[in-house]
Amino acid sequence: MKHILTILFIVIIFQSCKTNTENEKLIGNWSIPNGLVELEFYKDSLIVTESGYYKYINEWSIDESKLYLETVKGLDSFGLKTKLFDYKLSVNLDTLFLKQPSHSIFKPPFLRIKSAFDYLTKQQYLTIDLPSKQHLIKEPESSIGLNIYAGYNNGKLIAKSDDESNLDLTDIKFFAYEYMAVTKEGIQDNLHYNLIADKNIPVRELDSIRDILKSTDFNDIFRVYTNEVIDYNKTDWREKLVWYGSME
Repeated sequence: MKHILTILFIVIIFQSCKTNTENEKLIGNWSIPNGLVELEFYKDSLIVTESGYYKYINEWSIDESKLYLETVKGLDSFGLKTKLFDYKLSVNLDTLFLKQPSHSIFKPPFLRIKSAFDYLTKQQYLTIDLPSKQHLIKEPESSIGLNIYAGYNNGKLIAKSDDESNLDLTDIKFFAYEYMAVTKEGIQDNLHYNLIADKNIPVRELDSIRDILKSTDFNDIFRVYTNEVIDYNKTDWREKLVWYGSME
């Protein structure tokens, strides 16, 4: 009898450790790239934020394929009247797929968010590894900064602004005017570009991006860099980023 109880105890401990290991795979911050739904998994709770405003707090647990929720605060889980979701994780544990059991396909994937910079680049569907440089200066406050991203998506180089209607720098001049029009300062001639570009972009291709920017009425380019002091990957995922770099 004593031998049986010992075996049973070991099995219970093993199952508990296995469950804890599975749970740890989800702990952290997740977001759909458009930011409309965000998940914050903690050890004992899950906070769901919709449209940056509506929050639902749940207790949660999982098995190998199911996510179980129990509402603590809010109308109901995810704004949906369900306490059960099917879930899948990518092999490298950076993409989470969810769906209701009655649905045949999974909803748009949630991406694991590690920092504010990671959040920004994933919203742009880009991978950007910033170059390193010492003696950086803060982005000038005397002019309005328009972010220009140059990075990779599935190995393809893409250069774009925050304008989601264009996947390249087409009509960048018009977007620059539109961008300034919605700022409190209004349309002025003191706009600069924040060039947030991957360090591996060939010089010739990066020069082509610079030429496009300089062909507009705004010629000032602030190249964004990182170093051991200015490390954007150590920012809190909801932190507002402040750029450091040098003028070109």
